[in-house]
Amino acid sequence: MRAASGTVSIITLALVMGACSAPTNQSTDGGAGASAEPVYLQVSDKAYYATTDDMAAAAEIVVLGEVVRVEPGETDAPGAPAGEDSFTQMALYTVKVIEALKGDPGNSIVVWREGFEVSGKEVRPIAFQGILPNEVGDQVLWFLEPAVGNPGVWEQVSLDGVLEVKDGLIFSELDRDGGLADQLRGKPVDEVLGTLRTLTREP
Repeated sequence: MRAASGTVSIITLALVMGACSAPTNQSTDGGAGASAEPVYLQVSDKAYYATTDDMAAAAEIVVLGEVVRVEPGETDAPGAPAGEDSFTQMALYTVKVIEALKGDPGNSIVVWREGFEVSGKEVRPIAFQGILPNEVGDQVLWFLEPAVGNPGVWEQVSLDGVLEVKDGLIFSELDRDGGLADQLRGKPVDEVLGTLRTLTREP
């Protein structure tokens, strides 16, 4: 994974440093084009879940999938970038569904979250609470709900629900002690999927 998340409130800008990158209107199957040093932000998550059961219940869909496309989405404010020199741009992830653990999302989904800080010609990935943007080829386990005001697009229910699978284990970059991501980090993916299948199985 290389950045992160649904609707969050930015509390602290922890680091601002970087170099030049690709234009913001570039679409690609290989990533969203930002190659500069990331901007690290502390955030206030919109939801916090202590157990897998709680977060699975809150999500409309739970998906194991592979990121097959990353592209820039709309900006975080109407009129930007026309009226703003520096702004946040959403990242749009197309994910091929390997297994739907909850819900019926179809063969692929589009997920968005804040992804890049744009200032002039400079594009830098945003790391929310340590979570960097995903890249094409990442295998992900995401807990999702419909994105407000964007039919057909999904967003995370919590930063704890932005998980990856690496070498058969659950991986999370979330820089926060406690919570679900901390509990699941390093567990075998088959064990976690088995738990989710049990939790979300129709009666």
